[in-house]
Amino acid sequence: MKKTFFTIVIILFVFGALNVIAEDDKSGSDSSGSGSSDSSKSGSSTESGSSGSSDSMEKEIPPTLAREERKERVRDNLGNEVRTEIKREIKGDREKLRILIEEKLKDTPAEERNRILKINEKVEGVESFVGGLSPEEAKKFALLTRTKQIEIVKEKSRRRLEMAKVMEVKDGEFKAREITKERVKNAVENFKEVREKREEIRNELNGTREELKKAQTNEEKLATGKEHLTKIIDSELAELNALKERIQNNQDINSEESSDSTERVDNAIASLELLKTKIADATSVEQLRSLGNEIKKYALVKHIFKTRAVAANICHGVLLRSELLERKAELALSKAEESGADTTELDSRIEKLNALLETARSKCSDAKSAFDSAKNIDNIEEKKELTKKFIESTKQAYETVKEAGSVVKEIREIVGKLSINLDEQEVTEITIEEDN
Repeated sequence: MKKTFFTIVIILFVFGALNVIAEDDKSGSDSSGSGSSDSSKSGSSTESGSSGSSDSMEKEIPPTLAREERKERVRDNLGNEVRTEIKREIKGDREKLRILIEEKLKDTPAEERNRILKINEKVEGVESFVGGLSPEEAKKFALLTRTKQIEIVKEKSRRRLEMAKVMEVKDGEFKAREITKERVKNAVENFKEVREKREEIRNELNGTREELKKAQTNEEKLATGKEHLTKIIDSELAELNALKERIQNNQDINSEESSDSTERVDNAIASLELLKTKIADATSVEQLRSLGNEIKKYALVKHIFKTRAVAANICHGVLLRSELLERKAELALSKAEESGADTTELDSRIEKLNALLETARSKCSDAKSAFDSAKNIDNIEEKKELTKKFIESTKQAYETVKEAGSVVKEIREIVGKLSINLDEQEVTEITIEEDN
């Protein structure tokens, strides 16, 4: 009897457990069905005839919570497996790439090689692209900024590497040619002095303009008109001569461009001198009006080459010095990572700096294109529009570089907190793609 009783109890227990499982499976399938609420489903399953033991279990662990806990566990397990698989794959690619980079770039500092490993996490095809590069091209690639490396891998553009050149970092000035500091300083000061005198000349011109309005006879108009136009030309000549000195002593303009620009400014000066003679010899007011209109053309020449002097300082000197600091920040980042420090903030600031410098480069490229077109076109209206575009692009480049300077300050502070000196990071060479 005891055995029979014990057997019955076991059977009842098993049936009870099966009932709970069946209830739970039914609830699970209901939850993925037509979309009725969980509360109504759990209610109907309870009414369908579960045993007393299953009722007590449902009270302890409500069906909805039990289901969600199980689903969460499944999602977590699947998610972890996927992420682990991806990490293993990346790690494998990284190891193969590391070996390849060490073969290609034996003489390149480890920090530079590590930067290429970093971009492998952001863009596909790094290993195959680097594998196809010559040692010279691989070196150029290693010395580029992160953003440019990613761009070139995406474009698969070996041509960009062929056109790029490696520049040695000497004193951090990145001079396009050697000009003494004294000459640079004198040229800038002389140009400022002429610009300051322009206000005085403007007041004089306002005076002769008023006299011209009051002139009654043609003789009076002719005499006053000649005086007025001669003063305008003298002002333009003074600025062009000072501008020529600035071009000749600008360390951010190479010798070839300096010679070409100087020749063009000299031609404008000679034309204005000739125009000044024609004004003195003019015999009618109509002649003066025609000669006055010609002055505008040479005023545009002044604006073009004055803006170019500024653009060269921004797009060659300042931009390359900013790029050098960016590279130093990358080295500081590598050292901080090696020490196990949290580099999230530093990495974010470097990426922002990189983006700003890329924008500045783009604006500098636009400015250079507008400059090359403006200086070679004869049509006054077209020349005027291109000069406006040139000036606007230069202003945008300046504003972007200025913002980049603020980010560099932030980077200095972050690097300082990590007990690393930004300026002490050694960068001996950088790769540049174009001369702006």
